[in-house]
Amino acid sequence: MTAPFTPSDCDLRDFPRMSIDVPRLFASSFNATASRNPIAWMIGHKLWYRAWHQVPAASLPDDDDELCHLAELGFDVKTFRKVKAVAMRGWIKADDGRLYHPVIAEAALISWLEKLLQRVKSGLGNAKRWKVAFDGAALEQQIRDAAAMLSARNPLAPVLAKDTVMKCLAGIPLGSPLPSLSDPTGTPDDPTGIPTGTEKAGNSDPSAIPRERERERELKEEGSSLRSEPDVRASDPILAPTLALDGAGCSLVPAEAGPRRSRPAKPTPSNITADERGEFESWWAVYPHKVSKQAALLAFANVLRFAGVAAPHLSERAQLYGEWLRHTGTLPANGATWLNGRRWEDDLDFSPRQSHQPRHQWSSMDDAMGSMTLED
Repeated sequence: MTAPFTPSDCDLRDFPRMSIDVPRLFASSFNATASRNPIAWMIGHKLWYRAWHQVPAASLPDDDDELCHLAELGFDVKTFRKVKAVAMRGWIKADDGRLYHPVIAEAALISWLEKLLQRVKSGLGNAKRWKVAFDGAALEQQIRDAAAMLSARNPLAPVLAKDTVMKCLAGIPLGSPLPSLSDPTGTPDDPTGIPTGTEKAGNSDPSAIPRERERERELKEEGSSLRSEPDVRASDPILAPTLALDGAGCSLVPAEAGPRRSRPAKPTPSNITADERGEFESWWAVYPHKVSKQAALLAFANVLRFAGVAAPHLSERAQLYGEWLRHTGTLPANGATWLNGRRWEDDLDFSPRQSHQPRHQWSSMDDAMGSMTLED
């Protein structure tokens, strides 16, 4: 049995744009086979775009007449059936009777999660503005369902590492902060201090515990590892880089931080070193356009500190840039502009320039008309 690839309420009809991974498309087996059949290639693409605005998104009806209509073939079902095997390559029939494409479903789940996160943001903002309570239980469940589906297809999707998604997966109510990493609270059995389903409900009635927390309780009694979703791994990106899974597999604990490397300070007129100023003067002496020296000094120091380029190389390229300006007659750039634009990496062309002179020059319209007559 194949479960649907997107939630039944996944609706992207208000999303006019659909993202396409171009390298992935050209490397696909569909492109390799459909490129030899232009009609199949066209129908395949049209059905992708049509599926984006179906409900649920990334799905199509399993009916040739409807598919023929969506592919804009009118009533020409015969032509559609001839190319269906190639045009519909990659589509899979799910338990709900609809066809799903895994690649389109991945893009749809990312957009659907972004849409749900925007609803959460708007709801929390309105609740704060009007000083009313925000009930996000339905949104939390929608986010959990979509995140579980996306994690199964692309666990490295960046949207899975967003704070709101992490809260929903960890059972933290929307609007509550993530657990503090500096002073985690809780008990030895629960080192994160995250309230369980029973504590949130305020009673010990098992029927009040959410489904995922009930599953965790059963696994704990059996001595198994606590997991909300069986496919979640410690390496999955549903946790922020600063959080990690504990030994039980589901608790948020501080991740071990590596040694912090010092980052150079941003150049200012007061922190330019003597060595940087000396190297700049050597570069300034050969740069062909000497204006805005102070701005060029700050840009030069910025390149030395952050771009990892040696000062002699900059001087060499500045001198070559001056020769190129004289060769081409191009207007020069200010020093700061040249440095900020990484112009030392330019591929300068010293090939001879061809002059384009008019074939004839006439002093009057009569001369021009006469010349045209003679040439005819």
